[in-house]
Amino acid sequence: MRLPISIPSPMQWAKSGMQALLNEGVATEHHREYETERAGILRSRLLALCAVLTLAQLMLASGQLSQFTTIIRLLENGADAKLVEAGTGFVFSLVQLTMLASVAWFSYRSEDDADRQLGLAFWLVVGLSALTLFSRGAVRIYVDPEDLSRLSVMPALSLLWVHLLACGFLPWSMREAIRPLIPIFVLVAIISIPDLAMAWWVKLVLLALVLVAGAPGVALCRWKSSRMRERFHLRVAGKLISELQRDLVDAREVHEALFPDPVTEGPIRAMYKYEPMRMVGGDFLFMRRVTAPGRGAPDLVVILFDVTGHGVGAALAVNRIHGEIERQLGQNPAATPNELLRGVNEYIHLTLHGNQLFASGVALRFGRSGRKLRWANAGHPPVFLRRVGGKVERLSSTCTMLGVLEPGLFEPDEQLVILEPGDRLLAYTDGVTEAADATGAMIGVPALQELIEESAPAPNETLIETVTDMLRRANTRRADDDQLIVELARVA
Repeated sequence: MRLPISIPSPMQWAKSGMQALLNEGVATEHHREYETERAGILRSRLLALCAVLTLAQLMLASGQLSQFTTIIRLLENGADAKLVEAGTGFVFSLVQLTMLASVAWFSYRSEDDADRQLGLAFWLVVGLSALTLFSRGAVRIYVDPEDLSRLSVMPALSLLWVHLLACGFLPWSMREAIRPLIPIFVLVAIISIPDLAMAWWVKLVLLALVLVAGAPGVALCRWKSSRMRERFHLRVAGKLISELQRDLVDAREVHEALFPDPVTEGPIRAMYKYEPMRMVGGDFLFMRRVTAPGRGAPDLVVILFDVTGHGVGAALAVNRIHGEIERQLGQNPAATPNELLRGVNEYIHLTLHGNQLFASGVALRFGRSGRKLRWANAGHPPVFLRRVGGKVERLSSTCTMLGVLEPGLFEPDEQLVILEPGDRLLAYTDGVTEAADATGAMIGVPALQELIEESAPAPNETLIETVTDMLRRANTRRADDDQLIVELARVA
C-alpha cells in the first residue's frame, strides 16, 4: 500500500539525523576494515619488495666486488679513479643491503600495523634513492666534474626504478606514492643548485627529471588503489547481501509463523494465499477461535490488514500490530470488530504514526453458528460476499484508515450481515487489484467483482483459484505491492 508523501515532522528530521549517524558509523567501520586488510597486504608486499631488492643488490654487489678486485690488479696501469668508483659502489651496496635487512626485520615484527608499514616503506624508498643518488652521482662528480650529463640522468633513472618498483609492489594510495618524491626532490635540489659549475638549464632539467621519473609510479598507484577499493567494496557488498539474504530468510520464517493455519472444521471454513513482494511484507491475516465468557462455542475472529510500505519495515509493524491484537483479545475475548479496530487505530496512531506508517484493515467476527457476521472496514478494499445464488455484495469501507485519526475521532461503524450455507466471502489486499496486465492496465476492483459474479465454482473449488487463474490468464506483471487473498465460506 502506498500513501502520498507528507511534510516530515521534527521527530522525523531527528530520526533522519540518527540514520545519517548510523550510515557514517557503517562507513567508518568499512574504512577500518579496508585499512586492516590493506595493512596485511602492505606487510606481505613490503617483505616481497625487500626480497627482490636484496636479490638485485646482491647481484650488483657481487659484480662490484669482482670489478674491485680486478682494478686492484691493474693499479699500476693508472686505474685509481675506477678503483674509487668501484670501491665506493661496493660500500654503498653493503649499506643498502643493511637497510633492506633492517626494513624487512621491522616489517616482519610489526605485523598488521599499517602506519608502521607505511613508514618503513617510505624510508626504504627515500633511503635507497638517496644512496643510489650519492653512489652514482656524487662519486662521479669526484671522478669527473665535467660529466654533468651523467649526473642529470642517473639520479632520475635510479629514482625511476626504485620508486616504480615500490609502486608496483605496494598497495599505496596516490598520496602515499607522492610522499617519497618530496624528500628526493629536495635532496637533488640541495646537491645540484649550489653547484656553480652546472648550468642553470641543467639544474632545471635535473629537477624536472626527478618529477617525471616519479610520475609513472604515482599513476600506477592511483590505478591500483582505485581497483583495490573497488574490489573491496564489491566483496563487502556481496558479503552484506549474503548476510541480508540470510537475515531475510530468518525474518520470513518468523513472519510467516504468525500466519494462521487454514480453518478446515466448523461452520466457517477459511483458506488464504499470500505472496509478498519481497521476502517479507506488510500484508497480514489474523485468524483465531475465541470463546467469550458465558458462551459454550467459540466465535471465529478474522482480521485482514495491509500496512503501508513494503519489506522489513512493514513486516516489523505487522508483528507489533499482531501483538496488540493478541493483547486485546486476551484481555477481552468478547471484543467486537468495533472495539478491535478502535484499539488497533489507537495503537498505530500512538506508536507508528510518527514513522508515517498506517494500515487499512477489515475485522470480521463470525458467531458460533456461522450465521451472523459482524464486520467493519477501515479503508480497506471492499470484501466481496458471493451469495449461494450468485449475487455479489460489497462490504465496503465504513471508516478511514487505521492510525490516521486520533482515537477520539475514529469510529469504525460496525455492520451486521446474515450468512446462509454456501455463501462465500473473498477478502484481499490492494496488491491483487493493482496487478497490471501486459499493457500496463491494472485489474481493478470492478473487474474482480465481475469475475466473482460470473464464476460458478464447484464445491471442491475455491474463489482463490478463480482469481489466481484470472491473474495468470491476463499475463499480469507482479504489482508493486504484496498480495494476500482470503476466502471464507459458510458450510453449515
